[in-house]
Amino acid sequence: MDLLGMLGLGDRHPLHSPEAAREQIALLPADDPLRALGEVAQWLRSVGESKEFKPQARLEVVGLLDDAGRKPERELMLLYVSDPRLRNPRGRLAWTAVFEYWSALADSLQRCALEELPNRVAGEAARVPYAAVASRALRARVGHIRAAMLHYEPVPAKAWAGMYELLARCERAGLTTAATHAYDAERAHTTPLLELMNGLLVAIAAPERLPPEEIDAAFRIAQRFAGAARLEAAPFEGATHVIQLDHGAPPAPIVAGRPHSPQMRYLGAKEAVAKLEHMLGHHELSMLDEDVRIAREYSPGQKITVLRQFMAYWGPHPPQAERKLIQLEGGMAVAHGFKTICHYIPHVVTRAEEEQRKKKSGARLEVAEEEAVETPETWPEHDAGLHVVHAQAGPGAGAWAEVGDLAAIRIHDRSDWWLAVIRRLALDEHGAMQAEFEVLARKPFGAWLRVLGRKDRSAAVWESASGAFAFDYLQSVALTDRAVAGKPPPLLIPKGKFVPEQILEFLDGERSRLLKLTEFLEQGKDYDWCACEWHARAH
Repeated sequence: MDLLGMLGLGDRHPLHSPEAAREQIALLPADDPLRALGEVAQWLRSVGESKEFKPQARLEVVGLLDDAGRKPERELMLLYVSDPRLRNPRGRLAWTAVFEYWSALADSLQRCALEELPNRVAGEAARVPYAAVASRALRARVGHIRAAMLHYEPVPAKAWAGMYELLARCERAGLTTAATHAYDAERAHTTPLLELMNGLLVAIAAPERLPPEEIDAAFRIAQRFAGAARLEAAPFEGATHVIQLDHGAPPAPIVAGRPHSPQMRYLGAKEAVAKLEHMLGHHELSMLDEDVRIAREYSPGQKITVLRQFMAYWGPHPPQAERKLIQLEGGMAVAHGFKTICHYIPHVVTRAEEEQRKKKSGARLEVAEEEAVETPETWPEHDAGLHVVHAQAGPGAGAWAEVGDLAAIRIHDRSDWWLAVIRRLALDEHGAMQAEFEVLARKPFGAWLRVLGRKDRSAAVWESASGAFAFDYLQSVALTDRAVAGKPPPLLIPKGKFVPEQILEFLDGERSRLLKLTEFLEQGKDYDWCACEWHARAH
């Protein structure tokens, strides 16, 4: 559809009224979400920039286009997050369409809001419709920011500036805390401030360290805590960040001694952190899964990963980037994936392995000899610190890489393998992939765990033919560097295998000890990271 050709000089806009808009929307291709969303974005730009529309008519037409874009946007978003590799052309095409849609919707709704909102609104009832327009515009701007973050792109300055301009307008009109429904079909009340806080809370929680699907989950989960955060015109106890209404920049940590200005707003989430601590302290994975108020379409492991990230970064002492980095020369070997890593790192040989080998004619409990094990790639290093390594994917390498991928890395002049996870990815101006690896352990080792059951319930299965018990075994990777005195080291186990209070037998040579899984720490692409404690044998 040639939209520009339909907008000749002197012609009425093709979407000049809600009725005309419905006619054009009906022509959108239902079986081609990429084309449909592209056309919706073009119409949004055209309607938002046209001088022909009266404010109310523009708002109604933009609302119809907003509705028309939801289905294709979600289809394309699901396509992108199902394979979010930065070097995936199909995924990038889907993401680009989604980003352009949110950018156009945010710009158009912002114009609608600025046209509609008066300088001052008197009376609670009168505030409701204006607050709805402002809430919808702020939600779209947060959607614009979210779309950029999902592809690890810098958030455009105009997105932050637009959000702050809407906030300032709402403050003048007395609308920031006015309760309303952003859309008529919604049951839950919102306010312009809650919509704004949703974006700010995710922005200060280092979302670039999460996989795209968990970034999306973060925006949904943050809605639950937006009311427990504060945004004030003056510093307050518990404030950690500041925004500048006349700057197009994300929230920045508060710097001691920085002079105050009337354009500053101070942000803190102290009460939200207290709620997080209570939730994580009282919720097992199954309980969290049943809580439909928290992003029901995501797994309990993904939710807890996001909640822990929020707790770390919303607190008074968020993790800081390492500053003492050493420049490195030479290549770095990189092997990725839980099963492949178990092949390269040291592995405890146990009596159970020997028994299993005899029973299965030479088969081993570890990565089977006949399984194909990927050859490590070579990545040129940049620099490294105590817990971080920066590197660039070599020619033909890194096509698999996603944030959250587990990797074994070996520095060129060393013989041992470290365990690491990709925390950041970016493509430079030449298309080269830059990665930040967080080193989880410099001396990891693999071990087998025999599943005994949860609490007093045995997990053994009686084998009638052999007259013996058969047990399930789990591969695990022990993070020895993170061990605490008196406790077993944290473990990585295959994804989906964490069961609260599961009793396992840790097989170590001729000896064995029992341990109990106690705490879920993080879920990655193919692993669960969990804490455990030693468990006494029953007598």
